[in-house]
Order: sequence, then structure tokens, then C-alpha cells
Amino acid sequence: MQPVMHNPERGFVSSANQLPYNYKNYPYYMGGIHALERGYIVNEMLTNMHNITALDMQMMQTDNYDLHARWARPILLKYLAVNDLSADEKRLVQLLSDWNLRCDASEEGASVFASWWDSLNIVLHGDDLAQTNKPIQQVSRTTMLQNLMNDSTNYMFIDDITTTSKVETLQEQVMAAFKKSAPVLLEAAKKQALAWGKFKVNGVRHILKIPSFGRFNLNASGTWNAINAYKGYHGPSWRMIVHLTDETEAYGIYPAGQSGNPGSKYYDSFVNDWVAGKYYKLKILTKQEASNLKDLKGTITISKA
Repeated sequence: MQPVMHNPERGFVSSANQLPYNYKNYPYYMGGIHALERGYIVNEMLTNMHNITALDMQMMQTDNYDLHARWARPILLKYLAVNDLSADEKRLVQLLSDWNLRCDASEEGASVFASWWDSLNIVLHGDDLAQTNKPIQQVSRTTMLQNLMNDSTNYMFIDDITTTSKVETLQEQVMAAFKKSAPVLLEAAKKQALAWGKFKVNGVRHILKIPSFGRFNLNASGTWNAINAYKGYHGPSWRMIVHLTDETEAYGIYPAGQSGNPGSKYYDSFVNDWVAGKYYKLKILTKQEASNLKDLKGTITISKA
């Protein structure tokens, strides 16, 4: 049994690593990590787009809006005792409050949110996961969000099981998480590195993980929950848009270059444009053009040995 969508009334089919089925009535287990928010925002944007052009799709594919943060930020702000914070800590909270929910490279609020939310995940679940020495996956940010939205006061993992003399509240745990992340954030601000593009790890790593073959410390936008799902060494490596007009119009880019030789200036010539969200127009040959190769700079012929 496979998930199927045939001619939906909404007029489009989309996929963005979200759940490929309706979890409420699909009878089989399907493992893996699914970016629920990413699929949601793709559908939301496509529903509100009309007379879509290739440029519209380029802008959508490189969009950095964090829907996860839209839902999660109110939880952090609601349960934080702001009056108990220092002046510097209050400035961090203000950055988060004023943040436009976009994970653009210049946004400092994105750094505050990501660090604080990840810290809360560890505070809530770290004590429980530490009870076993077997490999176990960290609770996903989406799962934690769903649990806190559904039952923010009785979520069983709120209590720290290592403190037997008391039962922690969500307010206490949100504060504890903030206090853990604040020194890291304030140190980054001191070094002029709180902007998201500098705060998060960004790089294009070679498949062999040889450092000299990769590009690192890229000042890049994006996050796991955005359509531009770039964070760490993972992201939408091959971006492509195809407009099926009478003469096919296509655009694409990938974060490398047209030479596999690390000594060539073309080895990583696409990386900066990929980070900037630029696209190259792709040459789609007709049969007639394919028979006349004089305009091509080179060809590769693959044959059996």
C-alpha cells in the first residue's frame, strides 16, 4: 500500500519531506524524520500564488520563513519570567520578540530562538534519555512542540527526574533552558557573531569529508524547518525549476562547480551563487540542436569498458 494523490482539487501536488500520508488513518508504520512545517508552508504558499512564474518559484524555493518558530516562540515567551533576567538577557528576549521569523543570514532573533529551543529540548528530555546506555534518537523539535502545544502543563517530561525533592514546572524549565543558552548567545554577540549566518554552522562538505575539498564558514541563510532547508552540512543541494512552455524554460544550480578537479578555478564556482539563492538558466536541447554540437564547449561520452 503506497500513499497516492491523484488530481487534487487544490490544483497541485507537493512534497517537502513531510509525512507522505494522513497519520490519523494510515495503518502502517513509516519511520524517518519528517519536516512537517516545511510541507505546511509550501502548501500555504502555493495555495495563495497565482499565475506563477519561474521567478516566483525561485523565490519560494529559497524562502527562509520558519513556520516552526511561529508556533514555538509564544511558548518560550509565555513561560519566561522576564523580570528575573539581567539587562543583557532582556535584550536577547527582545531580539526574539521583534524577530520577523525569517532565518535570513542577518537575523539575530533566529539565533536566539534556535539556541533556546534546542536548550529546552535537552532540559526536558536529557535526564530521561540519560537513563539508558543504548543509542536512542533525540526527541525531534516538532514532536516537542506538538506535545507542549497539546498539554503544556502535564507533559510528562517537564519534571527533572534527577531532582527527587521537587517536581519542576514548565516555567522553571523554560527559564533553565534560557539560562543555559544565554551565555553562548551573549558571547556570540560580543564577537559580532550573533547574526544567524555566522552563528549557525554552514558548509558544503565533500562526500569523502576531506576538509580541503569542502567550503566552510559560509554566511548563509536557511534552516531545517524552512523551505530553504540549509543548516550545517545539509541542504537543498540541487535546485531546479522547469517551466513547461512550448520552448522549455528551466533554471537550476548546485553548490559545487563544473570541474571535479580541486585545483581548477571551476571546482567550487557555483557555491557563492547557491548561497545567494541565484539560479542559472539551463540549456535544454531540441533534437535539432543536439545534432549540431558546435555551440557546446565540451561533451562527455559514457560507454561500457
